[in-house]
Amino acid sequence: MTNGAPRTMGGRIRACRKSNQYTQTEMAEKLGLSQAVYSKYEADKVVRPNRDTVQKMAAIFDVPIDYLLARDASLGHLPINLQKFCANPEAVDYIAAAFMKFQKDQLEKELGRQVNI
Repeated sequence: MTNGAPRTMGGRIRACRKSNQYTQTEMAEKLGLSQAVYSKYEADKVVRPNRDTVQKMAAIFDVPIDYLLARDASLGHLPINLQKFCANPEAVDYIAAAFMKFQKDQLEKELGRQVNI
Protein backbone atom coordinates (compact mmCIF):
# COMPACT_ATOMS: atom_id res chain seq x y z
CA MET A 1 0.00 0.00 0.00
CA THR A 2 1.24 3.44 -0.88
CA ASN A 3 1.28 5.96 1.96
CA GLY A 4 -0.64 3.46 4.10
CA ALA A 5 -3.77 4.04 2.02
CA PRO A 6 -6.00 1.08 1.27
CA ARG A 7 -5.61 -0.12 -2.32
CA THR A 8 -9.25 -0.47 -3.27
CA MET A 9 -12.05 2.03 -3.62
CA GLY A 10 -14.08 0.25 -0.97
CA GLY A 11 -11.17 0.19 1.46
CA ARG A 12 -10.57 3.89 0.99
CA ILE A 13 -14.24 4.74 1.43
CA ARG A 14 -14.39 2.64 4.59
CA ALA A 15 -11.19 4.24 5.96
CA CYS A 16 -12.51 7.74 5.27
CA ARG A 17 -15.87 6.95 6.87
CA LYS A 18 -14.22 5.59 9.99
CA SER A 19 -11.77 8.47 10.28
CA ASN A 20 -14.73 10.86 10.11
CA GLN A 21 -16.57 8.76 12.71
CA TYR A 22 -19.65 8.10 10.59
CA THR A 23 -21.65 4.91 10.61
CA GLN A 24 -22.65 3.23 7.36
CA THR A 25 -26.23 4.25 8.07
CA GLU A 26 -25.25 7.91 8.54
CA MET A 27 -23.28 7.89 5.29
CA ALA A 28 -26.14 6.24 3.42
CA GLU A 29 -28.50 8.94 4.67
CA LYS A 30 -26.09 11.73 3.66
CA LEU A 31 -25.81 10.23 0.18
CA GLY A 32 -29.49 9.39 -0.25
CA LEU A 33 -28.79 5.67 -0.48
CA SER A 34 -29.99 2.67 1.43
CA GLN A 35 -27.53 1.24 3.93
CA ALA A 36 -27.40 -1.96 1.84
CA VAL A 37 -26.32 -0.08 -1.28
CA TYR A 38 -23.79 1.98 0.65
CA SER A 39 -22.27 -1.15 2.18
CA LYS A 40 -21.68 -2.49 -1.36
CA TYR A 41 -19.41 0.49 -2.03
CA GLU A 42 -17.28 -0.40 0.99
CA ALA A 43 -17.27 -4.09 0.06
CA ASP A 44 -16.04 -3.32 -3.49
CA LYS A 45 -19.22 -4.85 -4.92
CA VAL A 46 -20.14 -1.80 -7.00
CA VAL A 47 -18.91 -2.42 -10.53
CA ARG A 48 -19.72 1.04 -11.89
CA PRO A 49 -19.74 3.61 -9.11
CA ASN A 50 -22.27 6.39 -9.56
CA ARG A 51 -20.35 9.57 -10.37
CA ASP A 52 -22.61 11.84 -8.29
CA THR A 53 -22.36 9.52 -5.31
CA VAL A 54 -18.57 9.40 -5.47
CA GLN A 55 -18.43 13.20 -5.83
CA LYS A 56 -20.61 13.59 -2.74
CA MET A 57 -18.41 11.16 -0.79
CA ALA A 58 -15.28 13.06 -1.80
CA ALA A 59 -16.87 16.33 -0.65
CA ILE A 60 -18.02 14.84 2.68
CA PHE A 61 -14.58 13.30 3.35
CA ASP A 62 -12.69 16.30 1.89
CA VAL A 63 -10.51 14.10 -0.35
CA PRO A 64 -9.95 14.06 -4.12
CA ILE A 65 -12.26 11.86 -6.19
CA ASP A 66 -9.23 10.09 -7.67
CA TYR A 67 -8.21 9.06 -4.18
CA LEU A 68 -11.58 7.40 -3.52
CA LEU A 69 -11.44 5.70 -6.91
CA ALA A 70 -7.99 4.34 -5.93
CA ARG A 71 -6.39 6.10 -8.90
CA ASP A 72 -3.92 8.25 -6.98
CA ALA A 73 -2.29 7.79 -3.63
CA SER A 74 0.36 10.51 -3.81
CA LEU A 75 -1.71 13.30 -2.21
CA GLY A 76 -4.91 11.44 -1.61
CA HIS A 77 -4.17 10.94 2.05
CA LEU A 78 -4.25 14.72 2.48
CA PRO A 79 -7.49 16.68 2.71
CA ILE A 80 -8.06 19.00 -0.25
CA ASN A 81 -7.59 22.09 1.93
CA LEU A 82 -4.16 20.85 3.02
CA GLN A 83 -3.17 20.14 -0.60
CA LYS A 84 -4.10 23.73 -1.50
CA PHE A 85 -2.17 25.00 1.52
CA CYS A 86 0.96 23.06 0.52
CA ALA A 87 0.79 24.64 -2.95
CA ASN A 88 1.00 28.15 -1.40
CA PRO A 89 4.69 29.06 -0.84
CA GLU A 90 3.90 31.97 1.49
CA ALA A 91 1.82 29.74 3.73
CA VAL A 92 4.51 27.07 3.84
CA ASP A 93 7.15 29.72 4.69
CA TYR A 94 4.93 31.05 7.48
CA ILE A 95 4.51 27.59 9.02
CA ALA A 96 8.23 26.86 8.69
CA ALA A 97 9.09 30.11 10.50
CA ALA A 98 6.53 29.41 13.21
CA PHE A 99 7.92 25.90 13.69
CA MET A 100 11.49 27.23 13.97
CA LYS A 101 10.34 29.74 16.60
CA PHE A 102 8.56 26.95 18.48
CA GLN A 103 11.72 24.81 18.43
CA LYS A 104 13.82 27.75 19.65
CA ASP A 105 11.33 28.50 22.44
CA GLN A 106 11.33 24.85 23.53
CA LEU A 107 15.14 24.71 23.53
CA GLU A 108 15.36 27.92 25.56
CA LYS A 109 12.83 26.55 28.00
CA GLU A 110 14.83 23.34 28.45
CA LEU A 111 18.18 25.13 28.80
CA GLY A 112 16.83 27.98 30.89
CA ARG A 113 18.62 30.58 28.78
CA GLN A 114 18.31 32.43 25.51
CA VAL A 115 19.57 30.67 22.37
CA ASN A 116 20.59 32.20 19.05
CA ILE A 117 19.60 30.12 16.07
